[in-house]
This record gives sequence, C-alpha cells and structure tokens, in this order.
Amino acid sequence: MTAILDAAREYLSYGWTLCKILPGTKEPLGSWTGGITDLAALHDAQAIGVVLEKSGIVCLDIDDLREAN
Repeated sequence: MTAILDAAREYLSYGWTLCKILPGTKEPLGSWTGGITDLAALHDAQAIGVVLEKSGIVCLDIDDLREAN
C-alpha cells in the first residue's frame, strides 16, 4: 500500500470525506463539494485532500504569519 492510501485509510477512519488532488497543486480532481468515503475509490490517487465542510473540520493555511496577526 502506498503512503497516500495509508493516509487515506487513517483519514477515512476519522469519518472524514476525501477528494483526489491534482498532483503539484491544491486543485481537486472533480469538486470540493463532492467527496470520497471509500478507500477503493482512491486506489489510483497521487494526492488527496480533505473536504472540510463534509468532514466537520477547519483548516487554516497561513502563508505569512506576520501579516496574519
């Protein structure tokens, strides 16, 4: 099993909804509003992301901590 699928298995065990990500980007393959909850559907994923709204979690991406304060 690849590191991506290992991570996906763990994330799915938390009840999170995932999506495939276009490698080298932060763009979903498909839509952020969709989602995958089945590990088999991620068998060919090269990168994954968490669909935050469906997973009930929040993520902050702060690129410049000084400007964020």
